[in-house]
Amino acid sequence: MEYVLKTKEELDRLQAQNESKHYSISKELGKFTPKENSTILDVGCGAGTLIEYLQNNFNLEIHACDLSGDHVAFCKDKFGANATIFRHDISKTPTEEKYDYIFMRYV
Repeated sequence: MEYVLKTKEELDRLQAQNESKHYSISKELGKFTPKENSTILDVGCGAGTLIEYLQNNFNLEIHACDLSGDHVAFCKDKFGANATIFRHDISKTPTEEKYDYIFMRYV
């Protein structure tokens, strides 16, 4: 079974969930501290919660992909100046780029 978040309503729901006072990505990631200037891939970037957290807290090269064109467009608009964001199905084709860290949260 494939679950792809394709609708604008689902993107809005994810964004609201990320902004909830009951959710904390810093707690979710625990004591994760990447090496400075590392390259990160966020697979299934959704509304960009991880991208935003990493941009605000670390000096990294961030790449992010998602199956949903809506999610990719949203993240490009919001974070694209400082991240490489693209549409990709990693389950079918690996990326050619090498990364120091790869995240797949709720994918």
